[in-house]
Amino acid sequence: MIKKLNEIFRAKHRRRAQVELDELSSSLPDKPNILWYPSAGEDFRDLIEGLRTGIQPDLYLHTDYSTKFAPIKRGCAFEDNRTSIVIEDMLELEFIDRINYIIDPEVVTFMDHANARPHVYLLNVMVRSTYEIKKAKVIYFYMENINFMEEVLFKYNFKISHVVKIRAGVGYTGGYKDMAMLTAFFSKLEVQCYYSDFIPIHLDFEFLDEVIKRNQLDLKNIKLINMGNIREWSALSVKIQKVEYEETPLTHQSLGQTLNLEDRV
Repeated sequence: MIKKLNEIFRAKHRRRAQVELDELSSSLPDKPNILWYPSAGEDFRDLIEGLRTGIQPDLYLHTDYSTKFAPIKRGCAFEDNRTSIVIEDMLELEFIDRINYIIDPEVVTFMDHANARPHVYLLNVMVRSTYEIKKAKVIYFYMENINFMEEVLFKYNFKISHVVKIRAGVGYTGGYKDMAMLTAFFSKLEVQCYYSDFIPIHLDFEFLDEVIKRNQLDLKNIKLINMGNIREWSALSVKIQKVEYEETPLTHQSLGQTLNLEDRV
């Protein structure tokens, strides 16, 4: 990141929130490993599964466009016979500089459920399992995924080590666009690991081209190398893939081949 977190955000109400934001900013390495979970909803399982790649995330970013669909609150967020994930505190943040917050009807299905402005929360999360106890920091953005990518990740030059795509396909999370399209931007974000479900992919290449042109991006081809599977995550089988880069420019055809869409490109 070019800027530190406390140069991008500030506490909205509580002095303690600013103290915690400052401490987080100073504790992150110069090149932190950051996991992004688009359309995360109320799912925090990435705090457990993100360790499978051998690259430990330093920070987790979750996005969803509606507080009605994803009403995050303090308390237990996940529990089974081996693991519990508890949100111990929620600290509201705000952007220091104005961002171009958009709810695009081309992308969002339920416009009436979207927030009138972006909401941002720093979550203090405790993860307890049979083999470890750890604390994690999650910044939860109530923003639409593509708007977040453009206005936050691109604008502030975030580099993302992990991307999680679970139930973020057309018709699964209140959106018209398949978040498998994010693979096109991996070379910009420098993604190293990709978690994805096996839901059939439906890419809107015209919309993809609009985003690329709008941000004047020169994108490169990628290879996705299978590293293993997770048998069940949100009732779906999930594959873990390593991302490798090529010097050749990204095209519709090359992206289709990477995602096994040759017959639909």
